[in-house]
Formats: sequence, structure tokens, C-alpha cells
Amino acid sequence: MSTKQIAVTGIQPTYDGAFEVTGVFWLTTPASMVEPQPAFVSQVPFVDADTLAALRKGTLTEQAFQTGQYNADVALDFVQADLIVQYVAAQEALTVSAPALVGLVGTLFNGSGWNPA
Repeated sequence: MSTKQIAVTGIQPTYDGAFEVTGVFWLTTPASMVEPQPAFVSQVPFVDADTLAALRKGTLTEQAFQTGQYNADVALDFVQADLIVQYVAAQEALTVSAPALVGLVGTLFNGSGWNPA
């Protein structure tokens, strides 16, 4: 499986030809934040089955984005590179926000010890 990281879902043009880009980042969920969501519904209508399965397992986190305005004459390569920079920043922010309680979510105490659910 090839991990998808960015899905562009729309472009909003303005009166002067500038535009904004919308979509989602699919971020790798830090281990301490993994929480299965079996009924998760992606904002992306063309999400593939493997990505949706990872989102439902909680190993990926879907985060919506809307860029600032780009000038009408900006090159596609620039927009794509900028989206990658924004993705990296979002991934770093999610990673540093992870609580230190790695492995606590999804465990059960049985009276004598902690076990995975």
C-alpha cells in the first residue's frame, strides 16, 4: 500500500483570478493517540479503500486544510511544493501534541494487569 498524504478536494477562485486550495492532510497518528473509529467517514469522496481502512483503525488522522490565496499566475509546481510544506508542518504539530501516555488508549484492566482491548 502506498500511503496517501494529501488530497486536494477543491479550488476556490476569486474575482481577480487568484485562488485558494482546499483538501485534507492524512497524517500519521502518533501511537499514543490511535483510537479506532469504525464508522469514520472521510471528507474526500474519492478516498481509496486502504486509506479509509487506516482512518477507521485510527492510524491516520484526517485534517482539513484551506490555503491562503495564490496569485492567478502562480505555477502548479509552486502550489504543490507549498502544500507539501504545509503537510509537513501539520504532521509535526500533531506529533508534538501527542500525550506521553503511549499505549494507554485501547487497553483494559482485568484486576491484575493491563491488556490490549
